Amino acid sequence: MGVLGCTTFNPTYELFSCSWVARPLAQPTSYSLVGWVEERNPTYLQSVFDSLLLSTIIFMIAATFQALSDPLRLQIIELLKNRELCVCDLCEELNVSQSKLSFHLKILKEANLLSNRQQSRWVYYQINSEGFQVLTQYLAEYSHYQIQPARLCED
Repeated sequence: MGVLGCTTFNPTYELFSCSWVARPLAQPTSYSLVGWVEERNPTYLQSVFDSLLLSTIIFMIAATFQALSDPLRLQIIELLKNRELCVCDLCEELNVSQSKLSFHLKILKEANLLSNRQQSRWVYYQINSEGFQVLTQYLAEYSHYQIQPARLCED
């Protein structure tokens, strides 16, 4: 028998009112917790999945906007717009130390806005167009909306 919140699950007993009740099922089976939940509420897992997916997308978009909120990072993106550059060239163009630049490149990579490749001891950075496409698609959704007037509040 398991305890609510534990990873162990005994399908011989059902969850009832947020506690385990010793109520044997007609025929004990050995299937996963996911199968057990799907059998009782088939739409529940889909709604949980949809909610997690939306939360993940919102988190990714927020991280992208945060990565774009620094003027130095925007300068990096501007320099990489049409060409690939190594870290040494970026440092020279931006007049910043390698450690400062590395910090900003890391943030842009984590936001999926840049990618890199290593050739011998040099690292070359370029724009990751997929990251910008996700951002473009997200922002494009807002250009299609027609604002509905608010419901008038009653006094």
